[in-house]
Amino acid sequence: MSYTKEEIKIEEQKLLVRRRAARCVIALDGLSDDALDGGWNYKDFSAYVCKLEKDRNELLKALEELSFAVQTSGSTARWDDFLCKEIQVALNVIAKTKGG
Repeated sequence: MSYTKEEIKIEEQKLLVRRRAARCVIALDGLSDDALDGGWNYKDFSAYVCKLEKDRNELLKALEELSFAVQTSGSTARWDDFLCKEIQVALNVIAKTKGG
């Protein structure tokens, strides 16, 4: 089936909307219906923030371990260009998150 430029543009916009909706669902994951409906209290909010911080710290640790493994693995000739770029992105995220 052949699509016109306008149909392609519409499909691309639909895809962007679906991706944005998915990001919103992911961002709100773990929140109770009560919290989403405005029933926040300090204890619930604090617990949610603590969970996010714990998750962030676990991800940072995993990124640090991955970057260490890559940096100490010898020649980066074994790594393709895409992976090397992704590792550099991870290193930048670590530095930014740690304020470095």
